[in-house]
Amino acid sequence: MREKMRYALAAVLAFMGTLSAVCITVPITGEAAAKTMAVSKSVTLGESKTVTTKDTIKSVKSSKRSILSAKKISSKKFKVASGYQYGSAVITVKFQNGKTTKYNYSVGKYSVKKGKRKTETAKYAIKSVKSGNAKIATVKKISSKKFRVTAKKAGTAKITVKFKNGKKAVYYFKVTGSSGSSGNKNTNDNSKDNNTTSGSEKVSLSNASLKMNEGDTAVLKVSIPSTYSNDSIVFWTCDNTDVVSLRGMSLTDQEKMKTVTVKAVGGGSAVITAICMLHTQEVQVSCKVTVDESKKSASISGFKVMTWSNTSTFKEEGCYSREEDGTNTYQIKFYCNGSEYWINQNVTFTVEDVTSKALVNVFSDMGVGYQAPAVSEIESVASELREWNEKEGQKNWVPITFQEPFTSKGPGNQFVEAISGKKLTIRAGMSTRVVKVVAKQGNKVLDYIYLSSNGMNREGAYTNQATYSSQDEKIYHAVLDKVKQALWQPGMTNIDKLAALSQYINSTNHYPGLDPASKEYNPTFWGNWSIDDTYLGSYGSIINKIMIFQGGYCDCTAARILMEVARDELGIKVFNQEPESGEGVWIAAGAESSNPSSQSHVSLGYKKPGETQVYLFDAGGMTASHSNPYTAENVTCEQHKCGEKLVSLK
Repeated sequence: MREKMRYALAAVLAFMGTLSAVCITVPITGEAAAKTMAVSKSVTLGESKTVTTKDTIKSVKSSKRSILSAKKISSKKFKVASGYQYGSAVITVKFQNGKTTKYNYSVGKYSVKKGKRKTETAKYAIKSVKSGNAKIATVKKISSKKFRVTAKKAGTAKITVKFKNGKKAVYYFKVTGSSGSSGNKNTNDNSKDNNTTSGSEKVSLSNASLKMNEGDTAVLKVSIPSTYSNDSIVFWTCDNTDVVSLRGMSLTDQEKMKTVTVKAVGGGSAVITAICMLHTQEVQVSCKVTVDESKKSASISGFKVMTWSNTSTFKEEGCYSREEDGTNTYQIKFYCNGSEYWINQNVTFTVEDVTSKALVNVFSDMGVGYQAPAVSEIESVASELREWNEKEGQKNWVPITFQEPFTSKGPGNQFVEAISGKKLTIRAGMSTRVVKVVAKQGNKVLDYIYLSSNGMNREGAYTNQATYSSQDEKIYHAVLDKVKQALWQPGMTNIDKLAALSQYINSTNHYPGLDPASKEYNPTFWGNWSIDDTYLGSYGSIINKIMIFQGGYCDCTAARILMEVARDELGIKVFNQEPESGEGVWIAAGAESSNPSSQSHVSLGYKKPGETQVYLFDAGGMTASHSNPYTAENVTCEQHKCGEKLVSLK
């Protein structure tokens, strides 16, 4: 009785066109069965739904964003929104506790019975409406944002709505007949008992199981009793797209819907399910696919990199790494021209914190606890590669490539086609701003890359909404407060305070690229500020400002920091490039600076209230040279004693 009530409820929900869900717990892989499960759900075209989870969400991703988009909206909620395509999509939700849930969504058509009407409200003002098959359903605009569909006879009709803003939407309506059999069962296998519909008729699949090798293709076909064949809709889903991909699925032809092409793309197992909508009832039949892994060895492998160092001797990548709590998450992809089996059997990954000692000390002095970096997740990129490569032949399509490791001769080939790969996620504490990730085959280093934080938040990184970390801003202002307390004395005027900061920066910082910041002539500075004894990296705007107050390296543009202090700390008005009335500051560049012979030099201009005299302040690193007899004695930290002049943060 409970089962009959369940199917009756499912039929009512499908008829009303509302959201419905049938949950089935299924292990995705043998080795992660306890942590991964699949959930089957459905959503109506054009609808959205907020899903509440039990665990804290780490990430949400849709396999087909054109069919169903997905977005995390809070720590335990995500939202799915259907566009105007029907089909299926997998929403993969990963949780902070290591668990993963794959929501297999079937996006269905609007359902309406023969002889009935259905009114829909559009998002925008309607310009025109048109039915693709007036024999099945007619359509009429009834207000600026509403249209009415009248069902004529059983079948499928495509309703095209054009909006006044130039956009267009396509609604798919399924018109059901006035009669239909009862007794259909939802099923997740091909057993004799679970596939019956009515009497001796049953829905069946051409194969209950398939064994394939990577690269093979096969065809699956669902057989539907003639009672329903003229009024049936079939959706296909796969619970593991890293193993097989589904191709050739029709969204409009009712006969072609019953057939799908299966391509084996990776080793492992997967379950392919045909979801058959028979009038207002649903029947599922499944096929288990087992794919043997390819053992093709890789001759070339390496990390994917967009930029590298100016000396072209190693790979480095600036990352949007900052989380809301101030910790860091770094991600990088490793590719090869062999199989994923080769990576799994041969390659190991290690990570090391190579943040400069000086930066680590600043965070330690400011009371920030240390958390060592670790590789928290290694994911296959098979689905990503497959999805991209299926676009081959489209305009501007190029394969996903990676760059060979660097050698003593410089960069290798930058256009090696990726056959398989892994995405690495590295988590680290607030003070870890550069990590070195190494890929090894046994004791042999295959490739390595430096991942540095650019100080910006991960959220919004790809939507031009990224901002600098608020946690770094707090550290910066805390450091600045300590410096002000040490340098600014009671009775000082604004000009005295700016002069004190200017002198402090000039006497403690080092000019990048010149002797005081070089390994050869100032090994003390290099040892404290270099990254892995390899290069002097940049950590992003906020961190660089912090380090300028702790003996870092900077050029004359540090005058802009003086201007910020004048504006934000002293409340001085900022003039527009030249003196105005009253007290103010501005950036004096080129001929207006303290070095008029240099067009690129900048100084801070300052004018007292009630005066016309202009004062210029410079802020920058020391420019001593070992070859200049007048400055040679100030090349090293020991000689110019910059360390003794630093304000202690403890």
